[in-house]
Amino acid sequence: VSASHICAIGYSMGGFGVYQLASHEPKLFDVAVPIAGYVLGTLEAENSAYQPPQPLATEVMTKFLSDRAKRLSLVHNLLVVHSAIDNVS
Repeated sequence: VSASHICAIGYSMGGFGVYQLASHEPKLFDVAVPIAGYVLGTLEAENSAYQPPQPLATEVMTKFLSDRAKRLSLVHNLLVVHSAIDNVS
């Protein structure tokens, strides 16, 4: 690749893709920006709006972070944009 800067930016499922790509090839990207993205699994409670199967969803997230967090830390600039659920958008 001959670009002067390589950026990965994605919203929602695209943010999921940013996490996946950046964790596989962290040195490839100058900046990675997942917006409202997610990783595998969640810490959300079973009685939340999302209703994930707990404790399995927590175990999946813990494994993902255990396997990938160190590699994500190698991305030169990782800007994570997220917020709590709102009732407006």
